[in-house]
Amino acid sequence: MRGGAERLLEFLDSAPGAVAIATHANADPDAVGCAVALREGVARAVGRDLQLIFPEGVSRTSRRIIERSGARLSYAEGGVEGLSGLILVDLASPGQLGAARAMLDELRGRVFLVDHHVPTRDLLELCWGAVVREEAAASVIAYEICAELGVELPREALFLVLAGILFDTRRFTHATPAALAVASEVLRHGVPYSDVVEALQQEMDLPERIARLKAAGRLRLYRLGDWLVAFTHVGSFEASAARAILSLGADAVFVVSERNEEVRVSARCTSRFREGAGLSLGEDVMPRLAELMGGSGGGHHLAGGALVRGTSEDVVAKCLEILSEKLGLEARQLILD
Repeated sequence: MRGGAERLLEFLDSAPGAVAIATHANADPDAVGCAVALREGVARAVGRDLQLIFPEGVSRTSRRIIERSGARLSYAEGGVEGLSGLILVDLASPGQLGAARAMLDELRGRVFLVDHHVPTRDLLELCWGAVVREEAAASVIAYEICAELGVELPREALFLVLAGILFDTRRFTHATPAALAVASEVLRHGVPYSDVVEALQQEMDLPERIARLKAAGRLRLYRLGDWLVAFTHVGSFEASAARAILSLGADAVFVVSERNEEVRVSARCTSRFREGAGLSLGEDVMPRLAELMGGSGGGHHLAGGALVRGTSEDVVAKCLEILSEKLGLEARQLILD
């Protein structure tokens, strides 16, 4: 076995009591695929039954995927007491645990992380160990760990793994060699590609469409050299709104949502911006924003998130400050008539 599976087994040996697997809040298909694959892999390899925690439930797309896979999942939607260890998957910062965040303080030093994001320092400080690498989807890493364990996953779990890969890669638009290799293996096990694609396809419901249109109507656009950076705010569907603004022509977009005294930030950028500007949202921008405003932030090169203290206006000002500093360019607001 290579390091990932071996480290996971060592962690489980250090936590002889109840252990759970938790994802970020409102688990998307990749979070679900990763969590289910690890649970099934551990059960088959060492006979440990790990509880699933999907804080605040799963997304609408994930519910559809789970139903189509045939998997019968039992899971908690909040914190669970009495755990001796916790495995976190597809999660870059403590704030992404949502309603289950309080568990981390009680389990400091008894947390294991499996992820494909750039984790924040405060998350790593809580961990006993981690298997983290830049990858197209967390489900890829989970599948590889199961392969190292010598486990063959059931069809339902394979369906969810492929759905997670397709979801996070936008059907291989952002694929890696490992993602393609795992997808190929899953298909060889008889999971119908067309069934997974069909399960992922669904029309946006009315609230999401309204959120996207509100985001477009509230758009503030800035120019830094030849880069167009957009800011907007919505109460929900932040990631969907960010994708919509990118499709309109922005190079980078920051969507904010105020919750009590905290602000949630969902950021996206194009590959062209990442390569041309040399900036990673998950490494260069979101952690710096969290450092300036207080909170946590991280993510991928093309997608990042943060949970910070302050207001939406504070986020706009600090993001522009960070971008101007790192790009060496002055930000100029464009008036949208």
